[in-house]
Amino acid sequence: ASESSEGIAQIATQLEVDAKTNQSKFVTPKTLANSSQLSQASNKTSALSVEKLFSNRSSREVMAVIMKDGNIKVLGRGTNYANTDPNGNHYFQPELLAVDPDNPPTSKFVQVTTSTYSGYALDADGKVYSWGYNGHGQLGHGDTVARKYAQRIGYFVNNNIQIAEIITCNEVAHNDVSAVFFRATNGFVYGCGDNHEGLLGDGTTIARYTPIRIGTLTNVVQVIYTGGNAGTAYFRTDNGAGVKELYVTGWNAYGQLGLGHNSNAIIPTKINGYSNVTHVAACGGVDSSGSATYGSAIFIDSGKIY
Repeated sequence: ASESSEGIAQIATQLEVDAKTNQSKFVTPKTLANSSQLSQASNKTSALSVEKLFSNRSSREVMAVIMKDGNIKVLGRGTNYANTDPNGNHYFQPELLAVDPDNPPTSKFVQVTTSTYSGYALDADGKVYSWGYNGHGQLGHGDTVARKYAQRIGYFVNNNIQIAEIITCNEVAHNDVSAVFFRATNGFVYGCGDNHEGLLGDGTTIARYTPIRIGTLTNVVQVIYTGGNAGTAYFRTDNGAGVKELYVTGWNAYGQLGLGHNSNAIIPTKINGYSNVTHVAACGGVDSSGSATYGSAIFIDSGKIY
């Protein structure tokens, strides 16, 4: 769509000028393509038959996509069975995801996300499957054994818990991204994997090989996980009666949790003074050696950005 492409080009030009002048600027609404342009672009690109983009995420060396028939295809690195090749071979073109032959999915996949060499998929019945690297128990099967194929996480099935969304680290990192969160249809959040900075919010720094509930949080509608091994997490809640709060867990060396100090939060802790939080965004990452992690966050409360 030529009109929407022009709008995108204008944005790129503005950002380039800002970089050259080395000036930090707020992005104003005038900088962005208008709603008419975005609508036209959406209508015209719909012809590409993209089935679903919601929360699908790929790591820097492995890509996974949901096909229109509900199956998943993967390509990229085969280390630790990240692409489910049983011999660890790399895939240079898309291949079908290998699934558990004894307990295969009975419905279409609706979400897929990869995190370093670990992968996760959600089917239409709310069941979760995981595969690949499992050094910190992040696959949720009660051990640290890598999986050669997508295996259903039994904890959720055994406890009649349906998952609405899988949340992995929201940026590409150099180091080992080794935890995962699961937002359930009942408004609870669960997690497993690396917990050495208290990310999982259970009051400890012990890795969890089976999913555990994140504190006593209820009515969770958004989860953001950022920062790799020394991770931080943000949980937005909405009780349906006008109270919309923000809770945090994990690493806080730079005060990125917004609690007024730089101590870690090993249980979900509310950011006080805000009760109408409608959105949160966060970012983080590591240096090229993988030895340092950084993070920051912004959120909207009552129409104001903090």
